[in-house]
Amino acid sequence: MSGPPAPGVGATDTDGDGCPDAAEGGRSQSTGGLRDYLNPWDYFNPSGDGQNRIDDILDVVAKYSVNFPAAGYTMSTDRTLGSNPWTSNVPDGLQTVADILAAVYQYYNDCS
Repeated sequence: MSGPPAPGVGATDTDGDGCPDAAEGGRSQSTGGLRDYLNPWDYFNPSGDGQNRIDDILDVVAKYSVNFPAAGYTMSTDRTLGSNPWTSNVPDGLQTVADILAAVYQYYNDCS
C-alpha cells in the first residue's frame, strides 16, 4: 500500500474511486483508510455517494447473475474480494456472491 500525497491535497482523488487520497491513507478503514490511493478498485461504493449503506448492498444484489456482456451489466457493482475484508479488487465480469460480500464488508466504510 502506498502512502497518500503530502498534506493539503485531501480533496484529490488520484485513482478516481470516490475516496479522497488523504482518507485512503488514513488509519481507519471505516473512514476510507488503509487503502491505496493509486488503486481505483479498493474502495467499493456502487451508489457513488461516499456512504456505504444498505442501498449499496442492494445495488449489487440487484445485479446478481447479470454478467458481462449481458445488457444491464455494469462495473460499478462488480468487484472481486481484496486482500483485506474492507478492500475490493478489479471487476471480473461476473456478478456473484463475492460481489455482494465485497459490498457487505465495506458497509459503513465512508468517504464522504
